[in-house]
Amino acid sequence: MSLCNDGKKHFYYDFYSDDIEIVELPSILNEISGIAFSTDGNLFGHNDENGTIYQIDPNTGKIIKLFQLGFFGLEEDFEDIEIVDDAFFLITSSGILYQFQEGSNLEKVKFKEINLEFSSKFEIEGLCYDHETNSLLVACKNYAGKNNKGKRAVYSFSLQNNKLIKIPRFLISLKELKKKYGMKEFFPSAISRQPETGNIFILSSKGEPAIIEINSKGDLVSGGKLNKKRHPQSEGLAFNKNGDMLISNEAVFNSPTIIIYKYDKD
Repeated sequence: MSLCNDGKKHFYYDFYSDDIEIVELPSILNEISGIAFSTDGNLFGHNDENGTIYQIDPNTGKIIKLFQLGFFGLEEDFEDIEIVDDAFFLITSSGILYQFQEGSNLEKVKFKEINLEFSSKFEIEGLCYDHETNSLLVACKNYAGKNNKGKRAVYSFSLQNNKLIKIPRFLISLKELKKKYGMKEFFPSAISRQPETGNIFILSSKGEPAIIEINSKGDLVSGGKLNKKRHPQSEGLAFNKNGDMLISNEAVFNSPTIIIYKYDKD
């Protein structure tokens, strides 16, 4: 399955099909931001203003359990979550990375705080694990760094050295996105790696919702616009073990949701 000329169908995913699953979430997740699967297949998510982690049943949307960072909790602009083995990571828009372990229901867990030393211009939005380099990929919403005008950047934080690589891992040309897929704008809001292909998907929420796919070299593979009615504010992106894509959406007009697009290999 290749990308159609109308920009509505990606490799293995049809974003305009009626054959999708829409999972409504409780109002406590009205501002759901990032989502991620643990190694044992459990789905976790968070809101964008407090450090509470929710385990979510991906079939019903019900909260299985919740736990919080720190004894008194944290209030920050949290943007995304990722899980690597048994380590949880939560990142803020200013590039503060919090590392912690999964807690039991209502537990207050200890955390380690890592400042990635991004300036406020970067507006960090997305976080995912790159197994090839044992690093966390950090997607920036707008500013891509000095001399990178007209591009969107993804940086890399090495988990082996606990160090941010100053040179972007990927640079995505806005001109190329417009030429290939008719995207007038693209502001990354989430990033995640597809487990079957190894390719990386980047979601954009602001303006017209859209999504692109790149390979491990940063080359564009596919891209297109999403259904705005389904994704009024799409903030989270994750893949389950089957390769199905989950996109979390904040409550704008109705309930917050997770929309599941099945992985179609044929």
